Amino acid sequence: MLQGENCQVRIEVEGNPKSLLIVLDRRTDCLLVSWQDAQQLARTLDCAISDIKDDADLADPAREIRESSQVRLAHKGGLVALVFDWTDRIRLGWRAAVLVRAALEKVAQDAHLEEEKAVHLVYNRRGEIKKLFNRRTGLTQHIPGR
Repeated sequence: MLQGENCQVRIEVEGNPKSLLIVLDRRTDCLLVSWQDAQQLARTLDCAISDIKDDADLADPAREIRESSQVRLAHKGGLVALVFDWTDRIRLGWRAAVLVRAALEKVAQDAHLEEEKAVHLVYNRRGEIKKLFNRRTGLTQHIPGR
């Protein structure tokens, strides 16, 4: 269980074929958590994914994109925002859960860097780091070739 913005989060496994549920204790459209809690949630998702992972399951890219797009992520000032439609549960297949976990880890890491090190990362469309900006020194580092 994760306590964030007076809302508890549970991860459940249910159904056949098995799917992963992110269950909130009340209906909401946004959940704010610290970057530490976001990393803990990503680790918990990873454990749940290992329980439901089925390599024999046929890949359906359209389904994966539809399921993973239920959760949108942002960060500011050491907090991570999970934004979704007005709901109290989010159902994900294991492949979509892998995408959400990876995105959650990335956003939590960015929030940590921004809070602790005052480093802001800018990404290109492929998700590669394009430039780094250090707020303390005011220096910007461009990554060549991106």
